[in-house]
Amino acid sequence: MIWLPECYMPSSLFISSPFLLGRSAVLTFNTYSFTYGHNLYLCFAKFLMSEEDLDMYGYPRPHENYGCALISENVLRKDPPYSTDSRRVCEKCAEPYTVDEDGYPIEGIGKCIYHARKGFIRNRTNRHHEDVRHKCCRQEKGSPGCITSKYHASHNVDPKCLTGFITLRDPPDDGEKENNVYALDCEMVFTTKGRELARLTIIDVKLRTVFDKLIKPKGALLDCITQWSGITEADLKTATVSFEEVQRYVKKLFNSKTILVGHGLENDLRSMKVLHDKIVDTSVVFPHKYAPQMKESLQKLAEQFLQKLIQTGEETLGHSSEEDARTCMELMLMKIKEDCKQYAPKKVVNLNISRR
Repeated sequence: MIWLPECYMPSSLFISSPFLLGRSAVLTFNTYSFTYGHNLYLCFAKFLMSEEDLDMYGYPRPHENYGCALISENVLRKDPPYSTDSRRVCEKCAEPYTVDEDGYPIEGIGKCIYHARKGFIRNRTNRHHEDVRHKCCRQEKGSPGCITSKYHASHNVDPKCLTGFITLRDPPDDGEKENNVYALDCEMVFTTKGRELARLTIIDVKLRTVFDKLIKPKGALLDCITQWSGITEADLKTATVSFEEVQRYVKKLFNSKTILVGHGLENDLRSMKVLHDKIVDTSVVFPHKYAPQMKESLQKLAEQFLQKLIQTGEETLGHSSEEDARTCMELMLMKIKEDCKQYAPKKVVNLNISRR
């Protein structure tokens, strides 16, 4: 018996029988091709995150109260502390500040100075000295930040009881047709309500853009963080889609069996306020080469496995959610194809049956 990967189908198949006594048979395949549909869905399903993984990486999980979610306590230690009063800690520069009853910062105006990217570039000039510089601006470690924002900002919500979350419908019993796979990516901005969804892009397995819209935030805008989101104030003024409309569309497009693909989707699902457990995370499928506890950047994965350069614009242009979502889908399709090639049949032109 020869096992054939689900997402590969031969164009012709010759079966040899063990009952051909006194004869030797050669099983051959002609050309094979990559197919879509439920078989490809099963190939993606092999990379689904476990419940333990979802908890460990900080994905929103069901709460005992309907419409609420919670985050693992292990992840909470890395986030700024939740405050029940007017005091906050800025997520950009880590400085404390105070807000008024509407969420506007009332101190530190124009003093939010920080570096656009985390991490350093290390260059050992000799055995006794190592030159360490910030990745974003190439300034020496410890230098003042390279970006100044008018307002401090933070996402001050209770991580033990996140509200406004939706659950996805179950698909009909008769159908595998609705067991789809989509890649998605979100961009967020800071408002007086915290970190809000500002753009959502959804890509299907054929790399077609299914949805790509700017979303009107509910709170007053504090910072577009354009160097990360790629969104400007002028862009948001053209947004016509509300957050509630996005949630209604997501509930219509996805179901509880839909597989969602992305790079570190925990923040995306938090901003979309969606509870889901069918997740393929490219940061988990492609772990960091030297430090498994760390996540490799999508930019490096694209360059290493796809020979593709992404996020190459100026620092002020930020990321593109469409580019990032498409890259995640391309990475997974490449991974599935490469895995299948290990078991794919060789191309042989005939079937020989001869007597011993």
